[in-house]
Amino acid sequence: MNKNKKFIAILSTALLTTSFVIPQNINEYSLIAKAENTVSNFDRNTIKKGNTVNITGTVTTQPGIFGGQGFYITTANNQSIYVYPGKNEISSELINKGDNISFTATVTEYNKNLQLVSLKDVKVNNSNNIIQPTKLTIDNLSKELQDGYIEINNIKVKSFKSQGKFKNTVITATDSNANQIEIFADNRIFGDFDSYSKNLANNDSITSVKGILTVFNGKYQIKPTEVSEINISKDNKSDESIETYKIGAIQGESHISPLIDKLVNIENVVVTKIDGNKGFYVQDIEPDNNPNTSDAIYVVSKEKVTVGDKLTIKGTVKENYGAGYAEKTNTDLTITQLEAKEVAKNGTSDLPIPIKLGDNIPKKIIDNDSFSIFDPQEDAIDFWESIEGMRVEIERPTILGPQKYGYLYVLPVSYKGERNNSGGISLAEGYKNTEIIAIMTGDRKFRAKANDYFDSNIIGNVTYDYSEYKVDVTKTTLPKKIDGNLQREKSNITFDEDKLTIASYNIENFSANSSTKETPNSKVEKIANSFINEINSPDIISLIEVQDNNGSIDDGTTSGVQSGERLANKIKELGGPEYKYIEVEPINNADGGKPGANIRVAYLYNPSRAKLIEKEVGLSADEAKFINGELTKNPVRISPNSKAFQGVRKSLAAEFDFKGERVVVINNHLKSKNGDNPLYGKVQPAIENSQASRIEQALEINKFIQEGLNQNPNLKFVLTGDFNDFEFSNTIKSLKGDILTDLLSNHDKADRYSYFYRGNNQSLDNILVSNNIINDVKFDAIHVNSPFMEEDGRASDHDPLLVQISFKKSATPDDNIPTIPEKPFVKVENINSTQNIPFEIERIETNELLEGEERVEREGTVGTKSITKRILKNSSTNEIILEEIISSETIKNPINKIIKVGKKKNSQKISNKTEYITYKEDIPFEIEEIETYELLEGEEKVERDGVKGVRTITKRITKDSTTNKMINEEIMSNEITTKPITKVIKVGIKKDNNNNNNNSQSKKTLSKTGEKNNNTSLLVGAILLLNILILKRRKNK
Repeated sequence: MNKNKKFIAILSTALLTTSFVIPQNINEYSLIAKAENTVSNFDRNTIKKGNTVNITGTVTTQPGIFGGQGFYITTANNQSIYVYPGKNEISSELINKGDNISFTATVTEYNKNLQLVSLKDVKVNNSNNIIQPTKLTIDNLSKELQDGYIEINNIKVKSFKSQGKFKNTVITATDSNANQIEIFADNRIFGDFDSYSKNLANNDSITSVKGILTVFNGKYQIKPTEVSEINISKDNKSDESIETYKIGAIQGESHISPLIDKLVNIENVVVTKIDGNKGFYVQDIEPDNNPNTSDAIYVVSKEKVTVGDKLTIKGTVKENYGAGYAEKTNTDLTITQLEAKEVAKNGTSDLPIPIKLGDNIPKKIIDNDSFSIFDPQEDAIDFWESIEGMRVEIERPTILGPQKYGYLYVLPVSYKGERNNSGGISLAEGYKNTEIIAIMTGDRKFRAKANDYFDSNIIGNVTYDYSEYKVDVTKTTLPKKIDGNLQREKSNITFDEDKLTIASYNIENFSANSSTKETPNSKVEKIANSFINEINSPDIISLIEVQDNNGSIDDGTTSGVQSGERLANKIKELGGPEYKYIEVEPINNADGGKPGANIRVAYLYNPSRAKLIEKEVGLSADEAKFINGELTKNPVRISPNSKAFQGVRKSLAAEFDFKGERVVVINNHLKSKNGDNPLYGKVQPAIENSQASRIEQALEINKFIQEGLNQNPNLKFVLTGDFNDFEFSNTIKSLKGDILTDLLSNHDKADRYSYFYRGNNQSLDNILVSNNIINDVKFDAIHVNSPFMEEDGRASDHDPLLVQISFKKSATPDDNIPTIPEKPFVKVENINSTQNIPFEIERIETNELLEGEERVEREGTVGTKSITKRILKNSSTNEIILEEIISSETIKNPINKIIKVGKKKNSQKISNKTEYITYKEDIPFEIEEIETYELLEGEEKVERDGVKGVRTITKRITKDSTTNKMINEEIMSNEITTKPITKVIKVGIKKDNNNNNNNSQSKKTLSKTGEKNNNTSLLVGAILLLNILILKRRKNK
């Protein structure tokens, strides 16, 4: 009997802590028991994308409430998952919430979460089961419970926001320990944000919330399935406690408001610009005269106001993201905004005088302290933040490039720096063109090209949009634009019977599909005309961005022959040469670009001038090789199976004969810059995450060329294409090594560009030649596209490049023959280190303390993360080429410091006094160990001594003026005055091949550092031996 009681107690406890279903009909128990015994191979811990699983479980949401016919299901072992049936796979009329069903499905992923699709053999076992939630607290949520039906009680609304174009409402709620969770109120259930948020306020109590536990962007979310699953009681806090602030205090001297999520009043502000029905900009009529804080803010409100209205506004301070790409929450900065609850008009006012932009923008530096110091006088990113929302003025700006998406990039007339030959400024090594100003016009039809200019000043408001600060001039009338008379160019390289001309031309997603959204006939004609009339019908044309025959239609087509021949036929039709087209078609969807488009590089060549050496054409997976100084297949792809070229366009080598001279042309389209940090993003300094892949590709190509030159030192190489990196970049340095020269670096500086991006003229395209012909080439960059709009005749987003080679002078054995280095050009070192993750400080208002009192509820603890850096060095000079973070893993999460802040009114007025104390603290330096072959194993060398840094801390101490007892202590500022310098130690990893030396070295090391270890080993051995003898003796007894 006692055993039975014990069993019942254990069973009761298990049931109380588990989500389960209760049949409404007693006769259904046998059916459920049978279903629970069904063999299933469903286990969230082991299943992977692509697996097929058998599953039996209970439907916990009505199909279709979250889109399509999707629903959540929980199995007998309390595991849950989202199921998304295809069309006609189930009938939503036959399957309902509470049904116990069985089926077979395939595992896939959506937004990094597992789900089941492609349902088969769907069977309803029983129905009308009651779904009971698992009761949890925020701190005991786990992935094992993901997609299950749960309930959380007694939490509070911390903030709420609109998410996505359908305006779903996302509520951030906290418990008494400041743990947070998001509640996703789907617009299909709760209505859109505009209507549902009217019933919400910060600090509202959520007595209970039920729903599905999901994970979105790494955060737990509860998705209620009906309105009744959220129970909210209103916060009756009186508005008397709402403080009035200057806008500068709300903006603060930082990129995040110090008053985020706080309900505040602002008064004596004037409307400076209206943003349709979304909101408006306001600015303090009387500024705070602090150059480090903005006097303006964007107000989210549908209130009808007019520019010049003087207002008083009550609202909640928020940090919201502006328009941006899908990954903007990981890349972009936020905009400090005020979400208005009440707006009162108090007459009108003159507008503040706008700040003139020009020499006041910091030069060269975007950020040099990773946001640790807010320095608007030195860092451009801090400068723009310090005038966020404010009225600014640009004097008669010059336009730097074509209008795109309604954006213009300009310089004020006062700019005195260097200009290139299109009136713009080119990107240079080590210099960020921070003087560039982005303008958001909102007019995608505005006609503008490089060198055009405005006849008077432009006034707008500073905002942040698509990863950069912009001046918002939408819905306003722009000044008159004056034509700068920039003309499309024609190459100065002309036809010569005895000289070979080779062009590099990115023709921007070109295919045989003539749809207006693919490659319309007008584009084909523009490019063909450009080949004939602007670059003078080269003998060989390297084509970049050729798509398969039907463009972005994803149907398995891989050949691009029809695409290439479409262009060749148009050239002939317009009176140009009769070109032939060659390619190696890629494996379907294996080389990046638009899905289904199968982008590749290819060639057009004039067979009457340049003859393709007849060899077997390489297949997709065939690797380019030399035998006796000749390609074994032609054309053929370089390292197509290498990890360096995985998911990227493969470089294509083709060998031509020109009047008895052999030339190997290599056409390239290296990895794109997707994944790089934006220049004005939340990661500072911005990291070129994609460059490491391009360097690896460059090294593969360099190695291939070296092999060809080893076999035939007189073999000529010409490299063309879109390298997606600049002429001064480590990619081009790695590609050149000691055997190639890039022609762009030696070209006229004012003409050194082929692409326009965010105000910068830059050189993503290039032509490189082997050093044995460097004295026999002529180079030209022909600017017919990048400075212009389509209305100006632009055919692509890249400019073509052209090289002409003379073969009259043959290289002698000692003339321009490259020296093959004995060592590889680049060596790689990995450095491991740990860094602290600072904790945040959370302030929680409480009636437990009087106003002005504070109490530390929980001390903060710093976290730690492990960082691995990869350093690429020139093996000859040991010069660092590239230093990048390749992994960053959190070892220990930081724990936030919690401070309770009193809000209880004190009937007896306390007289306080305030003191400020400033002192300095040392910042310890970090130690980095770098493995090197310069030293033997066991040897170390201090490469650089570490130096401690210094931080200056100012505290505000509040004391009772009567008792002198300290009431509150608060850190007002904590600035790094002097940065610490990391100590660098080189650690030897080189093996010593001399055995005698190794032995003596080992003995030497042991005598110095290993004696304790040897003694310990002897002691441990002796103890083990003694234990064995004792055991043996006991056994004998």
